[in-house]
Amino acid sequence: MQASAKKIFAVFGNPILHSRSPQLFNAVFVHENINALYTRIQATNGKEVVDIIKKHKISGANITTPFKETVLEYVDSISDEARQIGGINVIINSNGALSGHNTDHIGVTTSLENITDLKTANCLVLGAGAAARAAVFGLILKGANVTVANRTFEKAKQIAKTFNCKAISLDKLEQSISKTDIIVSSLLPHANPLQGIILPKNLIILDANYRRSGVADYALKQECRLISGKEWLLYQAIETYKLFFGKEPDKSIMEKKFSSNLNSENINALALNPNVKHVDFQDVDIAIYTSSNNEAEFKKRLNEEKNLLING
Repeated sequence: MQASAKKIFAVFGNPILHSRSPQLFNAVFVHENINALYTRIQATNGKEVVDIIKKHKISGANITTPFKETVLEYVDSISDEARQIGGINVIINSNGALSGHNTDHIGVTTSLENITDLKTANCLVLGAGAAARAAVFGLILKGANVTVANRTFEKAKQIAKTFNCKAISLDKLEQSISKTDIIVSSLLPHANPLQGIILPKNLIILDANYRRSGVADYALKQECRLISGKEWLLYQAIETYKLFFGKEPDKSIMEKKFSSNLNSENINALALNPNVKHVDFQDVDIAIYTSSNNEAEFKKRLNEEKNLLING
């Protein structure tokens, strides 16, 4: 009997080399003796993401920044949750038909429910992208009172209108925080609108980043209770695995792999372009898609990824 072909899974983003998803999934594949591998792929737009999934028969994918919204128009179907959130972080390939899903909201609520009750909790969500919308969706589903704050107030107001919650401008943060139980930050690592505000020590802060960030550093300095983005990633990954395989993974196997870091001096990188037909993703740390066979562009983007991996 001919052995079944190895299934390929990937996380798409830009940048993407920092992602821990391959460590988590590949560890479970080994533990469960599943003939599959999980890698990272850097693309430049949502259409490229979908084209790569179809061309290289990728069975399932996680989608991260900046493609959660831009892939929406290219998939064949969208789950109710993903449609309401307005963003996809999971794509499943069923014989060429791509369905979009969202497990981010479960990552948020499960991380928080491990330590607190969300029903009637006063929650402040920082940001207005797909991750922020997923957080708002999940928190409201659990009965929380949600307020959204964003640098561009109009975007916060749009989310508030969509989910029937409140929106505030960043200059109103200080007075809002005194009535806040939980902050969920979906901001980029360098952003910290909390700077200079005295935070209550019983405040819970969930940061989407699992690398060092301005919000996380400030939360620790203010002695707040910080939940790392590692928790968010872990619980959305568990839900993603269930979508891929119809069963729950061993959580402890995934948890152990969070400390597994890539060595920036020993990155196995693969060049993808429209002319590449057959690809072996085995042991590939990152595949970078370019519109043509442009070695200079490939090297430039790889070096940018390595620098971000080192410097954060």
